Amino acid sequence: MATRTETHPLTDQLSKSGHETLEKMSVPLGHAEDRLRETTYAAQNNVKAAVKRTRGNTREITNSVTGYIKEHPLATVGAAAAVGMVMGALFKSRS
Repeated sequence: MATRTETHPLTDQLSKSGHETLEKMSVPLGHAEDRLRETTYAAQNNVKAAVKRTRGNTREITNSVTGYIKEHPLATVGAAAAVGMVMGALFKSRS
């Protein structure tokens, strides 16, 4: 039995048009992908730098508070007691 070869001109035309469109778009899409990767990399570096700065600031604040507590233990206890009383009064009034 002989194999019949069918042609599909509309399908062939659409396929060719699709390939041509993909070829035309590949360069601009490649540039867009490159810009997106660069922007993502820069954002990642900015976040890492911000985290590093925040850790440094946190360390400085912790050291400062610790130093104050060691130098002024009674004032620290008094401040903690005052804060506790205020918080207790606020929560008690809500009940």
